[in-house]
Amino acid sequence: MQRGLPAALPAAVRAKDPSKLTWWTEVSDPRAALPARALLNGEVLAEEPQWKTITRCGRDGISFYSHSMGLVWGGSLLSQMVNRPRLRFPDASSVFRALADAAGYIANESPQGRFRRLTTELWGGLDALLADLSHPEHRQLLRAWLPGSGEGERVGITTRSERRFLSFDDAVRVSQLPEDEVRCFLDRLLTCGVVRRGYLLKCRHCLHLDWYELENIGQSFTCRRCRTTNAITKETWLKSNEPTPSYDLAEVVYQAFLGNFEVPVAALRRLKRESHAFAETPELELTDSHEKTFEVDILAIADGRVIVGEAKLNDFLCKSKREEVDWLHRFRTCAEALTADEVVFATAAKSWREVTAERIASAFDGSQVAVRLLTDCLGSEG
Repeated sequence: MQRGLPAALPAAVRAKDPSKLTWWTEVSDPRAALPARALLNGEVLAEEPQWKTITRCGRDGISFYSHSMGLVWGGSLLSQMVNRPRLRFPDASSVFRALADAAGYIANESPQGRFRRLTTELWGGLDALLADLSHPEHRQLLRAWLPGSGEGERVGITTRSERRFLSFDDAVRVSQLPEDEVRCFLDRLLTCGVVRRGYLLKCRHCLHLDWYELENIGQSFTCRRCRTTNAITKETWLKSNEPTPSYDLAEVVYQAFLGNFEVPVAALRRLKRESHAFAETPELELTDSHEKTFEVDILAIADGRVIVGEAKLNDFLCKSKREEVDWLHRFRTCAEALTADEVVFATAAKSWREVTAERIASAFDGSQVAVRLLTDCLGSEG
């Protein structure tokens, strides 16, 4: 977001020497969440003018000095001296990358972060995604596409590729919602590309069963294994007198659910609900000077506070004491390097394991970074 600002002149104050009448102009956007960090001062300039502009980035917005720091012709009017900078409100990704760079880390989007970002884009934004994931029946249906998820072990058909495909009737049984509500939900997911409609068909030549999107078939289909062309007849579909449409979950959404992305998303829902100005970025991988990589699940700015965190499906961070203590030491180092105001540990479990909670408290003892534990993130209050 870039803005060319008009000259802001004082209405009631005058000076014989225009160069000695100076002030700060404040620019705010209630939708933008910026932390007060001096290293971000340069990030808010969309372009560097010929003469240096002095800017400040704070929780209340952006402020800039009235006069540029450079040569001014003698006899210039005040209106000719004042700054007219082009400013931008950097997004959360830009903020965290700048913080990471200043701390000596190389920040890259993690694979799980990419899947979550692309999933959010398919849904049309974080708010739309949060709305569906906070709906227990919708979340249960979405997880039913994962083999072994426990959400739909007796429904759908799982192929040799370990992908599960659900019919409309399967979706009704898993979600236990009325048919018209399931139809509306599936149609909405189809429209935004979260699910795709197709058919499960079996090759008459090599007997390979696979799922085919509607746009890839006509009156016949080509087997993905042996490449034989098959007419779509009774021998190629399962059980019913007519082939039954089946639904597949988009690959990026499938991969996001495999990584339990709904836990950090649920934690973000809580943080956003408590904030006036909120911004977040998907998971980042931070690589230090020793080429050791550390992934951060939660990166948010809430009312100007920098928040980083970890999200788990289980009630512990690591399997062994040594692993957990070492991980917490690295996490504290990372959080302090990013100048975090708060660290959040979120779990889908009803509570954190007592020994894990004690290790978290011990790891951050003496730190100026506040610690917060979130539990039951996928529950009704999540």
